[in-house]
Amino acid sequence: MFKPARWWSEKNKVKVVFKLQFHASQVTVAGGDALVVSVIPADTGKPTLKSDKAAVRDGSCLWESPLYETVKFSRDPKSDKLHERIYNFVVGMGSSKAGVFGEASIDLSNYAEATKFSSVSLPLKNSKTEALLHVTIQRIQESVDQRELGDNENVKLYSEDMDGAIRGNSIEDTPFNKTVSNTPNRQASSGSDVTMSSSESSSGVVAPWELPMKNDDVGPKSDEENQKSWEWLGNSAITCTHDSLSTPTEIFVGHGSEKLKSDITALSRQVDMSELELQTLRKQIVKESKRGQDLAKELVCLKEERDALKEECEQLKSVRGRTNLLFDGVDSRAIVEELRQELNHANELNANLRIQLQKTQEANAELLLAVRDLDEMLEQKNLEITNPMKNVDEKSREAGPISQPDDDDDDEEQKALEELVREHSDAKEAYLLEQQIMDLHSEIEIYRRDRDELEIQMEQLALDYEILKQENHEMSCKLEQSQIKEELKMQFECSSSDAATNELESQVENLENELNKRSKEYADSLVTISELEARSKSLEEELEKQARGFEADLEALMCSKVEQEQRAIRAEEMLKKMRWKNANTAERLQEEFRRLSMQMASTFEANEKVVSKALAEVNELLLEKCHLEEMLRKTSEEHQSVEGHYETRLGELNSQVMSMTNEMEQQKKHAEETQKALSDKILILRDELETHIAKNKILSEEMASKETLKHELKQMRLSIKEMELLVEQGNDERVELESRLVMVENEAEGTHEELRKMSCLVKAKESEVANLQSELDVLRAQCMELKHSMLEDEQEKDKLRKQVVQLRSNVKKSEDASNSMEKKMKDGGGRGTLEVVKANTKSNKLPSRGSKEVVNLKEKIKLLEGQIKLKETALETSTNTFIQKEKDLLNKIDELEG
Repeated sequence: MFKPARWWSEKNKVKVVFKLQFHASQVTVAGGDALVVSVIPADTGKPTLKSDKAAVRDGSCLWESPLYETVKFSRDPKSDKLHERIYNFVVGMGSSKAGVFGEASIDLSNYAEATKFSSVSLPLKNSKTEALLHVTIQRIQESVDQRELGDNENVKLYSEDMDGAIRGNSIEDTPFNKTVSNTPNRQASSGSDVTMSSSESSSGVVAPWELPMKNDDVGPKSDEENQKSWEWLGNSAITCTHDSLSTPTEIFVGHGSEKLKSDITALSRQVDMSELELQTLRKQIVKESKRGQDLAKELVCLKEERDALKEECEQLKSVRGRTNLLFDGVDSRAIVEELRQELNHANELNANLRIQLQKTQEANAELLLAVRDLDEMLEQKNLEITNPMKNVDEKSREAGPISQPDDDDDDEEQKALEELVREHSDAKEAYLLEQQIMDLHSEIEIYRRDRDELEIQMEQLALDYEILKQENHEMSCKLEQSQIKEELKMQFECSSSDAATNELESQVENLENELNKRSKEYADSLVTISELEARSKSLEEELEKQARGFEADLEALMCSKVEQEQRAIRAEEMLKKMRWKNANTAERLQEEFRRLSMQMASTFEANEKVVSKALAEVNELLLEKCHLEEMLRKTSEEHQSVEGHYETRLGELNSQVMSMTNEMEQQKKHAEETQKALSDKILILRDELETHIAKNKILSEEMASKETLKHELKQMRLSIKEMELLVEQGNDERVELESRLVMVENEAEGTHEELRKMSCLVKAKESEVANLQSELDVLRAQCMELKHSMLEDEQEKDKLRKQVVQLRSNVKKSEDASNSMEKKMKDGGGRGTLEVVKANTKSNKLPSRGSKEVVNLKEKIKLLEGQIKLKETALETSTNTFIQKEKDLLNKIDELEG
């Protein structure tokens, strides 16, 4: 029995395969590394797919190979809408979280029912740039777990009463025989049977051709369910027909269907077995690739030994030349011993080479055997896959003509239904088998390609082996020729020297004895050679371990380089921020200097106005003095006795007035000089600001040079990657890589030191800027104090003006008194001597009063002059202090920029 709840849950599930193509734009990566896109479902948070690495070119990154993602959706039965499935696309440099460049999210349920491909541009979140990820989404396959009832549309219902009765009985789960017996007026036709099967399929029983086909869940459970469905279909057909058990054709059809089921189960098991065998073949291919790598390493070792032999030959040649030059002064025994040692070493090397060549031959033979085994296994699998397909086709052909007898119309319709069921199920199973066969063929082609590549590598190894054989043969011939030449030279030298012949003969005897001893030692050395071979194997293992450690160190270095680049980027950002802050502070300082210059100009203008007003007042006083002099002259005509005294006093007053005028002119000149000095200082400040701007430009050029250094570092990274790929080709290239890595590390350390120095300078500049700001605050306070002092000076000037007004009023009163005296003098011109005497006494009193007033005026003028001098000295001191502080600030700014 089938479960309707499970059928309902499977009905509302949709599986869709999406083809995803990625393209990123506006990408700015500092290190210039390749980027990877990983597809992560929001539910699990684990990556299901990862793209290949793609390099960034001109701010864009294109992943050529698309990704295929299968997504399972669940449909809402009420609204008939798909639930959302959010996927995150993470763009990064690798698997580490620190290398994540950005991520974007999308709901794929919006594209589950799309018929055409659609492109979406998503902004990357958590990225420092405004990068965009362009995604093209295309729906490729959709397998919906729904019932397919289109095949039953051609079947017609003969009677509605029969259909309703059968539906009611199917709901109540009553047996089919009872429904047939209880239905009155049942027509004797197969149409009723067909309607019953169709009604039961519509009432909730799942037909076997409506089962969900899933490639992933092929197992024994699915086989059992298929068998149960086929048995149920056979039983229903038997119970519904009148005399179905009596017909032999239907019995044969049932047996044929059972055979097909058994064949299908066998095929599924064979597919599982073939998958297991494919996994074993993959493992074998991995092993063989490792063997090929080991052979390549052995070839590298052989090449190194060949180079060592060449170096030894060169050393022998050099030793031969030395023996020719220094034979008279050197003992022949030492030379012969050295030659013997070198020959023994060469023999040992030759033995090692022969052993390694034997090992390579054995490995090659094993590889050939493994390849042959693979070919045989693949051929067997092809045969096993083709045989069951042929058997299935033959059985279907045999069942076709047998199941087509000329019976009644009732049996023909039932057979047509069964044929539809069989064709549908056979079509689906054949489709699955064809897909599996296609997958197996693709894997077979992959294995054949790998085999061809291995054969090519074997041929290359054989060529290298022959080359090494020839080189070893040439080296042995050269060594033999060198030995023969050395013996001939020794014989020639022995024949040339009579005195040395006896010694050489004795030496030859000794050498023969030593040769006998050495032959015995050679037998012992063979044992030691075997031990050395074992040690060499252990050393090779250690070298492999060291190579792995070297690779790990390289990865660590790459990680450290990435971190250093990130630090450099951060330092550059900090430098940019500091430059921006310095520019802002410079602008603020310029604005403050402008304000101070404006304030100083305003103060100088106010001082000039005050000086002009003082000069005007002095001129007014001079005019008043002139009037007084005229009055005094008039009085001097009347009083000649007092003229001498007053003339001396007036001369003194004139001299004092002249000195005062000279002093005022000097003050004007001094004020003009101070204005010129301030204007010159302002120009100097402008020049210094221009120098600062030029230095900023120089700093920008240095940043450009640093960017060029970054590009060079990127190029060095690419070269390092290439050298990592070429590590296996030779130790010479490894040494070059190590030297380059050392150089790069030194450059990185230099850059680190420069960055540290720059950070220290930045900190010092920040502290100095803070000090300058504090000093500016102090200067601002001093400026405010100067403003207050100026206000106080203006108040004092107002007071002095009031005093001058009072003096003018006093002078006017004196003039009025003098005018009244003159009138009285004119009126009393005809009186007597008494009046003259009285007038003389009065005139004597008047000049005494005028002299007192003049003295008072002089004292007030002196007081005013003293106050003006004090104010001028205070202004000079304030200007001097302000100029000194400006100079100090400018010097500090120069030091900071320097």
